[in-house]
Amino acid sequence: MASDLNRASSRMTEAAPEVSGSFLAYSAFVLLIFTIFYNALFATVIKPSIDGEEPVPDTTTLREAPEAFTELSPQLQKFLAKPRNF
Repeated sequence: MASDLNRASSRMTEAAPEVSGSFLAYSAFVLLIFTIFYNALFATVIKPSIDGEEPVPDTTTLREAPEAFTELSPQLQKFLAKPRNF
């Protein structure tokens, strides 16, 4: 009985086919070219059709500096104004 099990298990396992190195290199190259092509297609055709036109702001708004920056500004000016000997 045990010998029947050993024979059955040896019949079930087959050697996996080996993949050549050139096949892997060609496959990697094809995937790289496809990725570049698809990214260019997505950026130029697919994304603009989904997003629509992006609104352009009419004016540029300026923000004031935070209070902490304006309080430190005189101290920084004094520090930067000191002559340094290197």
